[in-house]
Amino acid sequence: MATLARDWYLYTTDAGDQYNVLLSHRYAQNPDLGWLPGDRLKPTLPRGWRPRWVELYSPGEGWRRARAPVGSISASAWATPAAVTIPVLRQDGTWGNYFVHLRVGEKHLYRGG
Repeated sequence: MATLARDWYLYTTDAGDQYNVLLSHRYAQNPDLGWLPGDRLKPTLPRGWRPRWVELYSPGEGWRRARAPVGSISASAWATPAAVTIPVLRQDGTWGNYFVHLRVGEKHLYRGG
């Protein structure tokens, strides 16, 4: 069975700022998703912010879908214009190839004063 352990990783915003995010190893350790090891000197992602993410699908598995957070706009899962195939560690401990077919940008929720 796959480990779903979590740890701190760096998220790089579209503007280039970096924040710590608590994230599952199965996403953070995939180089195609653009995550860097956490840095204790960096703040955590501000409340109300949502990281960018991609929706993945695997047509060989009955069109099984998954979402994966993306740590940087330079990550191949984000920056590649065509659909890209990336290996994803499934919850059962096996690896599957998923295709990126939807990209959703980061969101900031601001409250005016």
